[in-house]
Amino acid sequence: MWRKIEVSRFAPLPVVSPADGPEGPMQRCLEARRPVYHAIATAVSLGRRLSDSPRVLAQMYKYVRQLDTMPYCRLSSSSSSAYPLEGTATATPAHMHLIHTIQSTSPEDPWLQAEWGRTLNAVGRTQVRASYCLIYVYEIMAIGSIH
Repeated sequence: MWRKIEVSRFAPLPVVSPADGPEGPMQRCLEARRPVYHAIATAVSLGRRLSDSPRVLAQMYKYVRQLDTMPYCRLSSSSSSAYPLEGTATATPAHMHLIHTIQSTSPEDPWLQAEWGRTLNAVGRTQVRASYCLIYVYEIMAIGSIH
């Protein structure tokens, strides 16, 4: 049996979820990302650049902090099981795109760079993963020594 629930005042349509089970991981991930998307939409509608919006960065930091308790939000639904498919990328496109969008507007932000490194680490391509992670670790170290 399914029931309709209203996620928030920003959701134009009700979200359908199973009536007999707890909130699923995917729904929790979407709920965690929603404030970031709302802040981005607000900034863009006001003609602001994302890098000039303190609200976007504040919501992004809040989302990144939530990932410590919900690490599955970094993973795609096909790989979040105990046995992911071999050779498939494990980073979810929504998470990867969101992190990259905000991280690329603030290249000197060590917290966003660190999360981008974690996301690249989750991709699953060993040579690419290692080289990108080293680049971002060096960047974070350089930023830390400058400030």
